[in-house]
Amino acid sequence: MPNPNKRPATLPALTDLPADEVVADILSDSERRQDEMKLSLKERQALLAARRKEIERHEKASRKAKNQEAHRIFLLLPTDLKESLVGIAGWNGTSVSQVVTFLLYEAVAQYESGQIDFSRHKSPSYSPRYVSELIHPKDAERQQRRSDQKRKKGWG
Repeated sequence: MPNPNKRPATLPALTDLPADEVVADILSDSERRQDEMKLSLKERQALLAARRKEIERHEKASRKAKNQEAHRIFLLLPTDLKESLVGIAGWNGTSVSQVVTFLLYEAVAQYESGQIDFSRHKSPSYSPRYVSELIHPKDAERQQRRSDQKRKKGWG
């Protein structure tokens, strides 16, 4: 049974209690300023110039990413296809994006001229979002997932 006359343990006034992130940021910022005050005027100016340059670089990268946003597309590629594209890009000394863009232009031109026909490779989609599913014969990963889905639903 606990002793009612016993005082609860107290903490000394000055302890190293963990500070939350905001307090930690304020303290580190204060320490940084104190350290900077020890620098000579020339060193402080150089430090400020370097900081401004870093901020400008960050803002420029942010603007570039925002401008490129409209041109981006997220694709899930089979592993072997991705490795092939990376290899082609490396062999030709270009980016993967440039290789994919070039190959897609070629494929779209062939599709529009009737040289590529999807009809033999389309099957009904399990997704309510799409009518058909298009799987390339070399896409073993998607073919495996498709057969697993069929088995799971009892269709195959």
